[in-house]
Amino acid sequence: MFVGYLVEVRSLSGVVRFTGEMVSYDKTHGTVTVVTEEGNRDVYLREVFVIG
Repeated sequence: MFVGYLVEVRSLSGVVRFTGEMVSYDKTHGTVTVVTEEGNRDVYLREVFVIG
């Protein structure tokens, strides 16, 4: 649904860990792949917030 959007990845306490572009969503495992300057990173959906 939000593939291609800019997202922030935050810890559960709300601290921003990094930002990047959401490139995929795996609903079976509840994970999202985010492309950052350091490369692709897989995170849990609950940590991702759309910012643009």
